[in-house]
Amino acid sequence: MSNNDLLLSAAQKNQPDRIRQLVEQQGVPVNHSNAVGQSALHIACLWGHVEAVTALLELGAPVNAQNRLGNSTPMHMAVAGRNHETIGTVLDLLLQYGADVNITDVQGQLPFDFCPPHAEWKDKVAPAPPLWYSALKRVDLEAFRSSCEDDANQLGAPDKWQFRGYSVADCMFQIFIENEYDELSVVFPFVAFWLNQQYTHTIPNDEESFFAQYMQQRRPHHPELVKLLQPYFPSDMWQWLHRSARKNDLATVQYCIDVLHVSPNLQGRQGMTALQFAARSGQMQVLYYLLDLPIIGVNITDDRGQTPLDAARSNHRQEAVAAIEQKLGLVSSIDEK
Repeated sequence: MSNNDLLLSAAQKNQPDRIRQLVEQQGVPVNHSNAVGQSALHIACLWGHVEAVTALLELGAPVNAQNRLGNSTPMHMAVAGRNHETIGTVLDLLLQYGADVNITDVQGQLPFDFCPPHAEWKDKVAPAPPLWYSALKRVDLEAFRSSCEDDANQLGAPDKWQFRGYSVADCMFQIFIENEYDELSVVFPFVAFWLNQQYTHTIPNDEESFFAQYMQQRRPHHPELVKLLQPYFPSDMWQWLHRSARKNDLATVQYCIDVLHVSPNLQGRQGMTALQFAARSGQMQVLYYLLDLPIIGVNITDDRGQTPLDAARSNHRQEAVAAIEQKLGLVSSIDEK
């Protein structure tokens, strides 16, 4: 083994005195790396050897060197360290010597992206927020507008802008969830500006998205805001309506229909409507509300050919049966039946 490779071995074995001897007395380059570009500092950080890391940094090892394996820096190695008890200390040392938390590997990932969710040292490698995110946090529309225009000139289409793995729209609705901002004076102008930029893009709207969470938790009511957001409602909005009907959540059912203008006759799982879910489950508050709607489809059949009345009868929901029969003009009460 050459002296150069002995340096790598000393880093793996946490031999700081040997490292100093090889570099200072035998002239081994402190930045020597193996065939895949792993330097002694990469190796020491991976193994979590505080003493070896300290020696290498004091000897001038390049703190932001990227290997050829995946363009990973020593900080990437450190957050994936094998000794969890020393990761925080190793990170402190790297930062002390100028490690850059914003360097990405070949897959575009930061050291922060490899941190376990609840790691105590996670904030040490958190990237500095971009200007547009800071403006969002301050609810400063002019600064948000200016930073977005600057980034558009430098970075291209906004769908590529991210902070900690989240898009601009994700971050915006996350902030609107966390803070009870006025819909017309704050939420509307921010969303309107974002959607009216020169680039065409969408709002992530799957069930787990921050937009979907915002709709469910904050429940915007202002007509102008609802109209602005309506094109981005999830295509499976019926699931929220139907789930609420099944649970007798009258407030949410009313919100979906009266505010969001979701059709009460939308058919979802097994071709069932909100009325069929309420009838089958005997959820009378929701059922009475739905039956009072002028456009309610009382005779809509599901995939099995069953109407809401059939669903109520087959599940022995007698009060629901009576209410639906009265709506249909069949009888006026269970006693008459």
